[in-house]
Parts: sequence; C-alpha cells; structure tokens
Amino acid sequence: MSSTPPARASIENTLAKWTWGMDQRDPDLLRAAYVPDAVITMRFPGQDEVRVEGRDAIVSRMQELWERVPKRPLKQVVTNILIEDLTDTSATVRTYMNSIRVLDDVPLVTTSGYCIDRFVVHEGEWLIAERLHEVDGRLAH
Repeated sequence: MSSTPPARASIENTLAKWTWGMDQRDPDLLRAAYVPDAVITMRFPGQDEVRVEGRDAIVSRMQELWERVPKRPLKQVVTNILIEDLTDTSATVRTYMNSIRVLDDVPLVTTSGYCIDRFVVHEGEWLIAERLHEVDGRLAH
C-alpha cells in the first residue's frame, strides 16, 4: 500500500490551499502549497515576465502584492483541472485561473488566465514545484 495520497484529491486540496491563501491573505496557507525550492513564472500582457525562485520568496512577493492592492472581497477561481503525465511522484496540472473581485457591490472577473503546474510529492503531499501563470487579461484594481 502506498503512503502517497491519491493524486487528484491531494492536487485539488493543494490548489485550494493556494486559492484560500491568496483570498484570505494567509501566508502560511499559501506557503503550504509549494515545495521549498518552488519556482513561479508570471506573465502579464504588456509586461516583462516575472520569475520568483523559492517558496519564501514567492510568499514574500505575494505579500508585497497584497500591500499594493486594496483589500476587497476576492475569490480565486480554479477550473478545468487537467492532470497529465501522472507518475507516482509527479504530474503536470493545467487549470484555468480567474480572479473575481467585488467592486461597488458588483462581482467582476478582474483577471483571467491559466496555470501550468508541475506537482511533485514532497513529504507525502502533492505540492507545486513549478508554476507558469499566464494572465490573458485583467481589469484595473
């Protein structure tokens, strides 16, 4: 019997840690989604690509973002979870990623894009090792 949790359930739980961590501005929950040496690459229309290496640096980068963006109700919405190239210890996971923010009592999709993640088993959990976050478009905050 394997000690590794079922891939889909654990991957979805890790994605939920990321979304709840972002939405609630909870650095510990966000940190729990990544392996220590994780790498993320973020691409926004009309901007230079941003690459951040290391879980602590990733969390610090998000905390800087939280300080710049007004705290309003926010929901990260992850859909269409596609798991590919699944082995006992790694998988490629593709998702659509949208952010919904409430502005003047109206919910608006403020960013739309996708993520391509490489998940690995780390200390018995499926966590994000690499993330490409491609934002197709966004509204001003």
